[in-house]
Amino acid sequence: NESKRHAALEPFPPPMADTGPIEELPDSSIGGGQQQVRHGDVVIPEVEQEKEEKRRKILATKRENAMHRRNVMAYAEENAAAWMEQQQARASADGAAERRR
Repeated sequence: NESKRHAALEPFPPPMADTGPIEELPDSSIGGGQQQVRHGDVVIPEVEQEKEEKRRKILATKRENAMHRRNVMAYAEENAAAWMEQQQARASADGAAERRR
C-alpha cells in the first residue's frame, strides 16, 4: 500500500529521458535548401528544381533592387550637386546686384 501511495506522488507522466539537443532543420522556404536528404526524405528532382528557380528569381530581384537603389542615389547626388551650384550662382548674382546698387 505504501508503494501505491508513493507512486501517486510521482509526477505524471514520468519525465522523458533526455535524448540530447533537438536537431533543428533549416527552413527550406528561406532558400538554404542545400541539405537535400534529411532523415530519409525523398528528394523529388522537380521540387528541387522549382526551389532553385525560386531562389534564382529572388536573387535576381534583390540584384535589380540594389541596382535601382544605386541609380536613385546617384541621381539624387547629381541633383543635389546641380542644386548647390545653382544656389551658389544665384547667391553670387544677388551679391553682384547688391554691390551694383
